[in-house]
Amino acid sequence: MALNPQLMPNGMPVPFVNEMFVLVRDGVEFEVDKIPGGHGGHVKAKGVIYLSNIRMVFVASKPVENFVAFDMPMLYIHAEKFNQPIFHCNNISGQVEPVVPENEHRALYSTHSFKILFKEGGCGTFVPLFLNLISSVRQYNRQMQQAAEAPRVDPLQAAQTPVDEMMRHAYVDPNDPTKIYLQQPSGESQLRRRAYHSTVSMNAPRIGGSFAVFGGLFSAFDYTMVYIRKKEDPWNSIVAGAATGGFLSMRQGLAAASRSALM
Repeated sequence: MALNPQLMPNGMPVPFVNEMFVLVRDGVEFEVDKIPGGHGGHVKAKGVIYLSNIRMVFVASKPVENFVAFDMPMLYIHAEKFNQPIFHCNNISGQVEPVVPENEHRALYSTHSFKILFKEGGCGTFVPLFLNLISSVRQYNRQMQQAAEAPRVDPLQAAQTPVDEMMRHAYVDPNDPTKIYLQQPSGESQLRRRAYHSTVSMNAPRIGGSFAVFGGLFSAFDYTMVYIRKKEDPWNSIVAGAATGGFLSMRQGLAAASRSALM
């Protein structure tokens, strides 16, 4: 899993290279545990589910503290189950393993339990497609035994799974508001992610800091020139120039580093 993956301005997840979105389902309630923050780590939110050949992503309609979206790689989901309780709404429960960066230890990350509750409309389209897709992903990635036993499996391997035929022959439940992508949505950006964790994004503060240093020096020089022309206090001019240039350059540097991490 990955907390708060990159989203496009319209709320749709920024796609990976070779990612194919299968469906989108609005009006669901999502529950997940062990999220940093309040409520004992348990989060409940309403929003939208996106399902692709690589992952399932929940995007909250309204952020809950620091929780905006939750990314679950198909290869890392296990113990999934479709539940039909008598007195409550139909739901899918399961567990998902963390996507651990190469330079970090697995013990630092927790396995999450999740639940998707279908409180608005049926689920006769979503559930069969989800179960068939996750079965196909496992079939085409035999090297993975179980997500809990092989946490280092590349979650992007799921992109190998053919889904075109599955989508064309999917059963459409008239009571299920799920929308199947017969054509891939035209995104607002041509950016494509290449990995769950980017070394560029991890270095973004350092890159932004370098921009700040150089920007501060240049800005201080400019203010000093103003002093020479206007005969103002040189010390105040240099300090103000460094602070202003540093802030603006840091912001621009971080933005540039973040954009490069998606390329």
